[in-house]
Formats: sequence, structure tokens, C-alpha cells
Amino acid sequence: MRPEDDWRITEVGTDRAGTRFALVAPDGARTAWELPLLGAPAAWAGAFAAALAIDLGLEHESIVGGLSDVRPADHRLIALSHPSRPLLVVDDCYNSNPASCIAAVETASCLAEEDSRLLLVVGDMLELGSASDAAHEEVGTALGDRADRIDHLITVGPAAERIATVARQRGVTVSHVADATEATRAVETLLADGRASTVLAKASRGIGLDRLVAALIPEETSGRQGKENE
Repeated sequence: MRPEDDWRITEVGTDRAGTRFALVAPDGARTAWELPLLGAPAAWAGAFAAALAIDLGLEHESIVGGLSDVRPADHRLIALSHPSRPLLVVDDCYNSNPASCIAAVETASCLAEEDSRLLLVVGDMLELGSASDAAHEEVGTALGDRADRIDHLITVGPAAERIATVARQRGVTVSHVADATEATRAVETLLADGRASTVLAKASRGIGLDRLVAALIPEETSGRQGKENE
């Protein structure tokens, strides 16, 4: 994305159908691409794949077909619509670190329709060692910078309390809970008024926010197409 890069990504956009981006080759040729994954990280992955394929001489149609066949792994930035409620759940609870957490928030914000409130459920980022405190404070600061776009933040787990503290200081409405069961109850309480809502579930897998997703979106109606553990 820097002017000096040989290959450059531009014009990244995400909606519920997937992500679109333009890729500028070293010779200046610009090509538009799309793939059914969500968020800026998907554009990076797609750009690397397309650049390599172009460099190897693959036909344009073959690259388009390959990108269109991509499917997300389970619990990695998947948008799930409720069959009867005005509810979209962005399921990204397979793993978490500061960069992926902030990217997930940006993606959920893009997917939220104009009349939909944005509810974030953000849990502990595990296995960060001595960097854990600073990492959770980094996320809290980033969420505080987006306070005007966040209707309610629910933090989950002991480490995520640092996210709560920093985000609250920066103007975000925050509730902190101990575990996924309490998080589910808190979200259902907020959703009880029937308002259109977009809910992001983001944490390391050990926090168990997949249980929150399962409680909000019936699996038989969710259209889940991801692949576990890939």
C-alpha cells in the first residue's frame, strides 16, 4: 500500500458479499478483484494470491475462479444473518491479537447498516506472554478512537478488563463480564428491544465465544460454510 511497493493494493471495500480490491502490477497495469471473504486482511491475502498467480502466468479467468471459490474457516470473520430477527452476527472468535481484533471491528463497522447499532463482544487475547497487558490496552485505545461508532462494548475475561478500562476512559459504553455465558446473557438483554443490531464476537478460542454465536444464530439456519481448523 506504499507508493514504492512493486505491487500495490488500492480501493479496498467490504460488504456482506465479500471484499473487493484493485491490484496495481509493477508495470502499472491495474486489475480489479473480489473474493467472498470479509475485511482488509482478505484483500491482503487475495492480493498475494493474485500477484503470485499473475507472475506465474495463470490466465485471468483461472485466477477469478480460484478467488471466487475461497471459503472462510469456521469462526474467522463470517457474517451470519438471523432468519427472523434484524440481527447480523460477525463471528471471528477463532483467535485474536491486537491487529486482527482492530481489523474485525473495522469489518463489523463496515457491515453494519445505517440503522443498525454496533455491539462488540471482545474477549481475552491469549498466549501473548509478557506483551498481554500492553496488547489489551492497545485494543482499548483503538476502540476508544472509534467510540462514536460503537453503541456498546462487552468485554469478556480477566485480561479483557484492561480493554474495558481504557475504552471506558475514552468514552465507550462498556460492560465487563467473566465468561461467555454471562456475555450471552448481556447481549440477549441488549437485543430484547428488537432494534436492528450488528454483533461482533471476537476473542481467542479459549474464551468460548462460539457458544455466544451458537446461542444467537441457530446453526440449521445460519448458512455456515466455513471449514473447521483450516
